[in-house]
Amino acid sequence: MSPLDYLVKIFELAKTKIETISPITDNPYKQALFKTVIYGTRESSIEEERRDELDFKIFTDGSDHDREVGAATVMYKKGLPAPTSHLKAYLGLSTKHNNYKAEVVGGILATWLVTQSPIAHGKRVYIYTDNQSFIRTATCPKASPGQYLLQNFNREANNSRAKLELRWISRHSNVQGNEKADRLAKEAVMGQANRREELPPILQRNLPTSVSSKNREHMVQLKNEWKTLWQDSPRREREQQDKLSRAHASLLLQVRSGHLSLNTYLYRIKKAD
Repeated sequence: MSPLDYLVKIFELAKTKIETISPITDNPYKQALFKTVIYGTRESSIEEERRDELDFKIFTDGSDHDREVGAATVMYKKGLPAPTSHLKAYLGLSTKHNNYKAEVVGGILATWLVTQSPIAHGKRVYIYTDNQSFIRTATCPKASPGQYLLQNFNREANNSRAKLELRWISRHSNVQGNEKADRLAKEAVMGQANRREELPPILQRNLPTSVSSKNREHMVQLKNEWKTLWQDSPRREREQQDKLSRAHASLLLQVRSGHLSLNTYLYRIKKAD
């Protein structure tokens, strides 16, 4: 076997291995079976919701209030002023979870409502949310915080027995369903949530801590420590006595730290000859 034939053989073997493992590494969430809609203006979203003549529509919302995080969803049936069903989930402290996470959980609760409502099976159902980021990532979850929750929503929406469409509705627009979902999410934050066995399987256990929430909490701690140190610093009294303006205080800090915009510093950071 010639060196060229040997290389060709290795390439064919490598190609075979790649083809074998590709179904495992491919993203199964690329082809969403549900639609998403984001209107160009706040007024358009309100008007389109008003024109909604479907038999069923669902509103979701997440809440980050008083350092607690929760989510809720509520379903309405055409012709009935009161909602037919709702769900509320408590996520935990805001040091572990964030509002975006709660918005996605609201979407998961919405798909679970559809699953638990046989009268909605086979029908077209609009799910309204006021979070555009959630809508944009719902059809194709990527490597981002809360990815596992997005994938769960995507999978449940794709496998739903109803024909779902995820739509944006402007928040605080006096839309009945949106305001109701907001109130229910705040109730979840205050501990008035459904029992875990009534929630989707993924929400029947504690959710992993959000990295972004953890980083935010760390920054808050650092700022608090800095404030404590600054209160005890003799330099604080000196600067207060001098009554420096913000501009002068900034200039003084640059001089003392060696980051003043003179040629010596600019040369060091390669901004000047």
